[in-house]
Amino acid sequence: MSKKPKNQEEVFQLFSKMKLVHEKSNLFENPQFLKWTGAVTKGYKDSLAADMAIALTLAGQRGDEALAKMIVEAKKVSSTKNVATRLDWRRLR
Repeated sequence: MSKKPKNQEEVFQLFSKMKLVHEKSNLFENPQFLKWTGAVTKGYKDSLAADMAIALTLAGQRGDEALAKMIVEAKKVSSTKNVATRLDWRRLR
């Protein structure tokens, strides 16, 4: 598995390897989450595709409704607002 995932399967594998699957609270504030999103962004040549891969992984793990709630809450925190805004825009596409 690559530290810079280039496809959806590798994105999920890295998500699992970084033990984010079991993270219940404040996922967006977890330092591992920030490393994971950074790795996905570096692995994909297109930032739009990277954001979609991140959003698909999170929706697959948490469900669309839970992800929507997470994004709303993350937008209220200055340290997570940027990534939440990017993912919210992608999720709505």
